[in-house]
Amino acid sequence: MKTIILILILLTSIIFGQNSDYNALSFGYGNSYGGYGIICETRNDFMGYHMGVGYFPADDLPSNDVFLFSLGYKLFIKNDIYLNVIFGGLGVEASNGQFYGLWMPENISNIKQHTVYGLSALVGQTFWQSKNGKVGINLNIGGSYIVTKVKWIDLGIILAADVGFSVKL
Repeated sequence: MKTIILILILLTSIIFGQNSDYNALSFGYGNSYGGYGIICETRNDFMGYHMGVGYFPADDLPSNDVFLFSLGYKLFIKNDIYLNVIFGGLGVEASNGQFYGLWMPENISNIKQHTVYGLSALVGQTFWQSKNGKVGINLNIGGSYIVTKVKWIDLGIILAADVGFSVKL
């Protein structure tokens, strides 16, 4: 896990960190985090970029847990209020299919699983401890449009949300 955090910090700094107002590392749960995860972000004046990776436990599904990623862009509207546009993993779809083996005369239950990806738009704010504070709480809410073919929803729009703890680096 340390290696993943260091790689995210390094990539964020190299790709986005030129002349940034600040870089931050956030820990939390939600779309930006890929489940329970981390985000590395950088902010320049009125815009910011972030990358995240997280662990998505699929406990309630007949499937395996997965790691999800996200890439996002923040447009700061006023102070620390922003519009957050994200592409990444939204979860897992699993279905219980039947497998008929060539050498097996009986049916074998087979779990089919795939990661669900989508584009999310959220409105959020990071509540820093003070104007020049180094720690804060970040909250986002919005919606996601599923781009992966799924069986359980027709329209493809679902609720999206994030909650996390942020530290300026």
